[in-house]
Amino acid sequence: LYLLENDCRFTDQRVGQDALFNHLVYRNLEAIYFNQIPYYHYVSRVGSAVNRYHPDRFLLEYTLAEQFEKLIVTWHYEQIYQDLISLAYWRTLYVELNNLVLEDCPLNENQKVQQISSVLHHPKIQQTLFSSNSSLEKKYHIKLLTLLLKNNKYSLALRVMRARIQLSKKYHYAFKTLKKLA
Repeated sequence: LYLLENDCRFTDQRVGQDALFNHLVYRNLEAIYFNQIPYYHYVSRVGSAVNRYHPDRFLLEYTLAEQFEKLIVTWHYEQIYQDLISLAYWRTLYVELNNLVLEDCPLNENQKVQQISSVLHHPKIQQTLFSSNSSLEKKYHIKLLTLLLKNNKYSLALRVMRARIQLSKKYHYAFKTLKKLA
């Protein structure tokens, strides 16, 4: 009944439609609390949509970040949860870097560098990249990526992302092997 009364429907966006739907559900709540403790571990499957190149991935993720920010602003909590808003925009950048190093990405290195440069010109991405965020600064690879991007070392940032993917694949293989042994 709540969903019907508040016109909460899934959008036709291919990626993140669950998050957009949740934002619609949450917008009329009278009270909220953000718990930043992760209660699950996301395991990426080989061949999943996350592991395939999408030319519009950045815009889809950026839309999610914008909708999240609008939700927080609607609640008048933008000052309290600025770190979470920044994290949402950082995620759009991170996901796009990941997208650009996927094996099926048809872009050459120069096109990838141009795409990163284009993404970095979005005001919210600029703001996120050049502001401090305590939750982001705790992770070494995020600090390294931020430093590289701030200094226009886009090709090196892509190498870091490729290395991260290779480590993830090795972790996935080791986890799968241990699971078989158990």
